[in-house]
Formats: sequence, C-alpha cells, structure tokens
Amino acid sequence: MHLQQLFGFEEDLMMDFSPVKNMMVDGTAVNLLQKYRPYVIHLNFRRSSFLQWPSFKCISECRNLQDLNLSECASINDEIMRLILEGCPALLYLNLSYTNVTNGTLRMLSRCCLNLQYLSLAYCRKFTDKGLQYLATGKGCHKLIYLDLSGCTQMSVDGFKNIAVGCSELQHLEINDMPTLTDKCILAIVSECQNLQTVSLQDSTHLSDSAFKALAEAAKLTKIKIRGNNRMTDASWKSFCKSSPCLCHIYAADCQKITDISLKAIGSLKNLTVLNVADCIRLSDAGIKYLVEGPSAGKLREVNLTNCVRVSDMSLLRISQRCLKLTYLSLCYCEHLTDSGLELLAGLPSLTSLDLTGTNIQDQMTDLYMQYLTGVCQYLHELDISGCVHITDKTTKYLQNSCKQLHVLNMLYCKNITRQAALKVKARVQCWEYSNEDPPAWFGYDSLGSISDSIPQENQEQD
Repeated sequence: MHLQQLFGFEEDLMMDFSPVKNMMVDGTAVNLLQKYRPYVIHLNFRRSSFLQWPSFKCISECRNLQDLNLSECASINDEIMRLILEGCPALLYLNLSYTNVTNGTLRMLSRCCLNLQYLSLAYCRKFTDKGLQYLATGKGCHKLIYLDLSGCTQMSVDGFKNIAVGCSELQHLEINDMPTLTDKCILAIVSECQNLQTVSLQDSTHLSDSAFKALAEAAKLTKIKIRGNNRMTDASWKSFCKSSPCLCHIYAADCQKITDISLKAIGSLKNLTVLNVADCIRLSDAGIKYLVEGPSAGKLREVNLTNCVRVSDMSLLRISQRCLKLTYLSLCYCEHLTDSGLELLAGLPSLTSLDLTGTNIQDQMTDLYMQYLTGVCQYLHELDISGCVHITDKTTKYLQNSCKQLHVLNMLYCKNITRQAALKVKARVQCWEYSNEDPPAWFGYDSLGSISDSIPQENQEQD
C-alpha cells in the first residue's frame, strides 16, 4: 500500500495520520514530515498519543502549514505549542481540544497567530481568565471568525469579556456542555461580537430569556443550536425569528417550556431547511400546522419530532402535503401515530431517512404497508423498523427490489423475519442491525403486538 493511501494525504496538500493514530510512532512521522514539509498545508494528528518531541519539532518546520489538528494529543504542552506557533506563521486553523494547554499557549497565540481564523479550545480546562486576557491585549487572534469553548467550565464572566474585546469579529461560536454559563457571560460576548451568524449553546442549563433576547438583538443568525434548556420560553423564539429572518437551521431539542407559539414564530421564517424540536413535549398538531403553512414548508429538508408525544396523524397529513423536499424525518416515540397516518408519508418523494423507533406503528405495521412504503419511497437511504413484530421475510424482498439506495437498515426485535432473509438484505446495505428477540418491555407491547398493561418504572426513566 502506498503511503498516500495509508495516511490519507494528497501530494502537496494534506497529511491525515488519524486513521493510523494507534500505530504512529515518532520515527515514521519524522521521516514523512521531513520529506514533505515544504508542501504540507493540512496536518491531522488527532488522538496520536504516542508522538513526542521529535515529531512536534518537525511540525514546527512546516513553514507553510495552515491547518493543524492536535485534538486529544496527550503529549501537547505549552513548550511544544511555543515551538509550533513560532515556526508556523501561516496557521489559519488550529484544533487544541482536549489537550493540557495552559495560559502559556494562549500567550503565544496572542503573539504569533496574526492570521488565525479558526480555533478550538474545547474541553481545555487548564487555562484561566488571565490567559484569555492575552487575546484581548496581544496582536494575535483578532481575525478569529470561529471559536469553540465547549466544556471550558473554568471560565467566568471576565474570561468572556476578554474574548469579546480580543475576538470581536467572531461569526461562529460554540459553547456547549457549559453548566456554569450564565446570562452575564452571553451579555459580555454580544456587547462586542455583533457579527455572529451561527451559535451553539447545547446543555447550558442556566441561560434564560434575557440572554437569548440579547443574542437575538445583537446578531443576524442563520443557525442556532440549543439543547436541554428548561428556562427558555416562547419569548426567545419570537425574538430570534424577528431579528434573524434568515435563520435556516434551528436545533431546539429538549427545551421543555416552548410551545406551539414558538412553532408559529418559526413558521414565519422564509428559508428554514432544518428543524430539530426533539423532546419538546408541549408541541402539538397546532404547532405543526403553523410550521407547514409557513413560507419554508417547501424548503424543509430535515425535521426531527422525536418524543413530541402530542403529535398525531393530522401532522403527518400536513407534512405530506406541504413538505415535498423533506429528506429526513424522525418520529421516534410519537405514541399517537398510527399506520394509517404513516401511509401518508409515502407521498414524500425525496424522503431518504425515516426513524420510527418506539412508535405504536411498530406493533401494527405489516408487509402490506411495507410494500406500499417501499414502492413509493424508493430513494430511502436509512430505515429503522426495529420492533415491527408483524412484518415477515416479504418485507426484506420489497426492500431489496425497490430501495436500491438503502445504506442503513435497523431490524431489531423483528420476530417474524428469519436470519436467512435478514442476511440477504444485509449484503445490499453498508450498516445493518438485526435480531429476532422479543421487544423489550419498555416498547409497550409483546411479540404478538399486544399492548402491555404496564411499563417497568426503570425503563420509563431511561426512555
């Protein structure tokens, strides 16, 4: 095998060592870097735990290097980063996530990286607010347009103030997994960073409407991700949709307080293509009606309604009539859906991915329905029919004959599909799961499709 194939790099452009991270040693890395160093533009050492000083010294000699990924490299420290940053003045992209860098590295970033545009410090927990002050006062990092501070729970409001002053041109900001993030932190950011286009604030549980409204007023967003926030209300989504009419991607999973009023605001957007409202249990058919009667209905490509337990067949009817470009749809655990409603989805000609995990449809779905579905939705790429206890080997034949582009197929707990038939369809797909065991108790029905009287408490909690 040629080195280009083994390491995934193209001549004069990129070296990607991540596929062989567990085999890579200094000798090999040094030889390759010394040979190609004038030409290396992109270099990926992600998770390369066995590399030491000799390899990193060779990185510092790649004067034309623009893109460097050192994520999860256990050997990285401030001295190594000093060597690299002084030797690679052309860096535009730098990923230091999950490394042990401290304030010393931030100081070098502020001195050396005058052109840096993309920086990830995600889950780097050894630097402090003082280190971020270097970004505010130094010459470097003022051209940053992307910054990832996810998991940096040591940061306080002062740290975010420093970021805002030093990196005021930010367009893309990720601050996920930050239970310590407060409204004051967001207010500090938006006081200076008013060019934001995409923001991700997943699992930041203490943010309230005050922070979201301030963000909405300061930025013209095209993409926003929020997850696991129980303080956010409909008022925030009204603000976002009013201030950012070009929003095209909304991720609002597990936000328990938002209601159909939020979907009414979202429905007014003209360019929405992706909507994820999984686990927003207050949403109902009325909200879906607002959404599909809006100007974006014909542009929607992905919709995730997982665990939106109040959604019924009426929503599927409206989706099938208006969302004709839909390629991905998740209806997991939407317990009020029936097979009659699901038949309507066969009218979605572009649908390539459908997830029905945990729906009551599973205990009713038959070969006849699958024949209808596969006959119309011939472009499916992904299908999960786990728990469909009534379908038989006929369904696997329908899949083989009609769904030529199927890549992912999950058939867990399909009691009436034989292993022989399952193996035949396995040969046609890239990712395959199958079992003919009884459905677990938390599915709510048995192997005959009979509804269980009760669901074990521990499984309810897990679900």
